Amino acid sequence: MQGPTSPEKSRTQVKRRRLQDNPIKSLLSSIETTIHDSVRVYHLQVVLFFIERHWHTLHSHMRQEVIDTLFQYISYEDGNIQSWTLLCMASVAYAEADQATRERLVSLFISAILGLQ
Repeated sequence: MQGPTSPEKSRTQVKRRRLQDNPIKSLLSSIETTIHDSVRVYHLQVVLFFIERHWHTLHSHMRQEVIDTLFQYISYEDGNIQSWTLLCMASVAYAEADQATRERLVSLFISAILGLQ
């Protein structure tokens, strides 16, 4: 079997280079440029994971880019995209909160869950 043709190789190389340069920018770009909502949801899920695990490793400028990208999808027509966007925004708020605020949020969340049972 033959490998990819020259144009395919160059597109792949450009994509890999872009991912290596800044994977977060690449992820944000893919959220904005994808045509399929299911793919956009997948990318938002990846953003949520990143926010939960690595938010404080980002520079403030990149954090703002993430927030700006998310704001574009808060009132999006697809409910799944809205939901994942709001989860991402809640995760940002939680990551930015101080320890005392986090403890209060967890306490409120647990109280709300126990109240529903």
